[in-house]
Amino acid sequence: MERIKANEPAAGLAPAMASWWWEPPPVMKRPAWLNWLYLLIFLWSSWQLAGMWWQRLHG
Repeated sequence: MERIKANEPAAGLAPAMASWWWEPPPVMKRPAWLNWLYLLIFLWSSWQLAGMWWQRLHG
């Protein structure tokens, strides 16, 4: 039985679809500070939700 390599298109599929199906998406580069911004937004919103639930449960 022949093994199929990961970088070869699947047999029977159109070349465009085979290319889309087997190739990973392009790597999106973003600046490092944007990761910290996302983390800050997540932590702030978590703090807001925790405060809301604390008030609802203990208020």
